[in-house]
Amino acid sequence: MPVTDRPPSLVELLSFNHDGGYCFTTRLPAQVPAGDTEAQPERSPLILLEDGVMLGPSHTVHANIRNDGGGRFSHWKDTLYFSASDNSDPRDGRHRYHIFIPVLDSGADSAKQVMLAGIAALDDEFTPDQAEAILDHALACTYPPAVLTNDTLQTGRKARALAASRYRNARIALRDCDVSFLSIMKSGRTWVRYFVQQYITEVTGVPISLAPRAIPRIGFFPSIYFHHGFFEVFDGMAADPVNLFEEEMALRPLILLTRDPRDVLVSYYYYTRKRDPENFARWVPSGSFDEFLQSPVYGLERIASVESLEWDLFERHPGPKLKMSYEDMIANTRSQFEGLLRFLTNSSPDPQAMVRALASSEFKAMQALDIQITREGRAREHVRLGTENWSGDKNELAVRSGQVGGYRALRPDLGDRDKVRSAFPKTAQLLDRQLMPTRRQG
Repeated sequence: MPVTDRPPSLVELLSFNHDGGYCFTTRLPAQVPAGDTEAQPERSPLILLEDGVMLGPSHTVHANIRNDGGGRFSHWKDTLYFSASDNSDPRDGRHRYHIFIPVLDSGADSAKQVMLAGIAALDDEFTPDQAEAILDHALACTYPPAVLTNDTLQTGRKARALAASRYRNARIALRDCDVSFLSIMKSGRTWVRYFVQQYITEVTGVPISLAPRAIPRIGFFPSIYFHHGFFEVFDGMAADPVNLFEEEMALRPLILLTRDPRDVLVSYYYYTRKRDPENFARWVPSGSFDEFLQSPVYGLERIASVESLEWDLFERHPGPKLKMSYEDMIANTRSQFEGLLRFLTNSSPDPQAMVRALASSEFKAMQALDIQITREGRAREHVRLGTENWSGDKNELAVRSGQVGGYRALRPDLGDRDKVRSAFPKTAQLLDRQLMPTRRQG
């Protein structure tokens, strides 16, 4: 996906009108391509920079720009709706604003995809210099030289290097597995995986570690790679959601695990606060759940956007495929896990092994094991279970609460569908989709 020979368009913005709340508007010059429309709500490739630093997320609902600010923006038709990163008034001259239109060949809609395509094309044994050249190429698509400072370059390169490493590792693991298990984070993946491993051990006598990201092929059981798609690569990074690994997943059976994004948000909040304190402090400086809820990096609308993309990918997948949900697993644990084993092995489960695997993977047993591993200081050994420097607060555990609708304890208003539809439209659309019945497709 090379950049064309034409220079990218960089325009400084000088005139602003207040549109309510934190939102300001400016009419864009005629040479700027038309932005999003009702028919194409995410068409615009426009990048907004504040003092040379990218703002976002883009394509944001205008009401959310007014209410939440924080750098959110929308290029709508011929007008830019935006907010400052610190919610200041752009008319006071505190910051300089530029729009940047990267000029990419057809098929490349973001610098992120330029980077991923370049990394994917490398040989498995690539050198650091080869990787750096691709990262710099992607940065050149994103940041115009007129505002590309050394700090911006280093920060961007560090983030993209981490993303590139995650992407390469996931892609290689997907290529080597028999079954792809895709899930939004904090949706019960460890629960599913622990049950499957316990069942395999009961049947074969082979113990399996939770530490690797994949269950290996054992006897007639296929190998399974567990991953979070977009969040596998861009967790903790400001990047617009996009489906990753679709080609790799189309070549093998797919299992999709979903969960109500409001409950995902609560578990993700406690998880990130404890296990990724540096990024948490960077993106949620107040430490509050309310700020986390609105965060462009962690918040509810980003979670819903990614989960919706995963649903879209599942619907396009040629099969075999199986959709599961956390809520169905809580309500009908045995039938859900029996269906999973039939999907994986194309045979009926062993009844006695099933009973023992269900008992060892039920919530109280798993939380007790989580606490035991934590107290014995073996969290790094087990990876998926155990918590380092545990304060005694069960919200810090990997096996935290096992509830459906737990979000109501922190934000009861998130249970009001009309309020959600108004404040979090992407979340409302996803919740409507989740009312559809879960089914297996061969």
